[in-house]
Amino acid sequence: AFCNAGFSLFPDNLESFRGMPSICLTISCLVVAGGIGFAVLTALVTAFMSTLRGKRRNRLDVHARLVALVTAALILGGTTFVLIVERDGALRGMSLPVRISNALLCSISSRTAGFETIPLLAFHPATRWVCTALMFIGASPGGTGGGVKTTTVGLLAAAGFSLLRKKPGPELWHRMVPLHDLQRAGNLFFACLVFCTASSTALMLSETVRGGNGRCADEYIFESVSAFSTTGLSTGVTRDLTVPGHWIIIVTMFTGRVGPSVLAALTVRPRTTAYSLPEGRIGIG
Repeated sequence: AFCNAGFSLFPDNLESFRGMPSICLTISCLVVAGGIGFAVLTALVTAFMSTLRGKRRNRLDVHARLVALVTAALILGGTTFVLIVERDGALRGMSLPVRISNALLCSISSRTAGFETIPLLAFHPATRWVCTALMFIGASPGGTGGGVKTTTVGLLAAAGFSLLRKKPGPELWHRMVPLHDLQRAGNLFFACLVFCTASSTALMLSETVRGGNGRCADEYIFESVSAFSTTGLSTGVTRDLTVPGHWIIIVTMFTGRVGPSVLAALTVRPRTTAYSLPEGRIGIG
């Protein structure tokens, strides 16, 4: 769980523990601790220990604050959505503590880990679609999970809010975000979105040759995004894939694990130039 691998020795994953909130909460905490990033985890522990010792509280840097904020928002939003949509579906008949713990684990595990206490096919298609979005976002930089990372989405959201407020640039906690970092976030998000689209399309093409096995398009999209984010959740498509389909999943997993890190490393520093060009305005919307 801490490594966000999602493997389980139990034949039904964690489905037999759905009625035990303590197990669900323990797994959820371990997944978050591993996926939040070691730098942020160290900063949080340091701040907590300083508070216990009565010392002046250490202020978290902008990176740690953004990771914590986006992670909390995704967990809360995903949990609330599952509770509302599945109240008469997959969560029907459960007590309130059991409902909350299962919804919480679903929200957290969908982003990074791959554990499940409720079969994915038991969920409403809208819930699986939200899980797909959570998988695409994934964990945080320096953590044990995949995806485009929480800071990427956080930076793009901050840029959108700053634009609506007519600010000259994105701001976070009275700090200006470098334009280059925003460009890197946008480039990474777009590149990963294009790759997941290509992977899903290739998977659909390779499997429809055999008649599609009665699967829907959203299941192949779910499978591709799960492979890209190295989450490990599956609707059961993987065991029915053709040999080309298996290779598509393999390439998608490898690219999802290595690609974002390599792209981020290649764009870490902008190249300086000895000239500047006049602006060319482009119409938007």
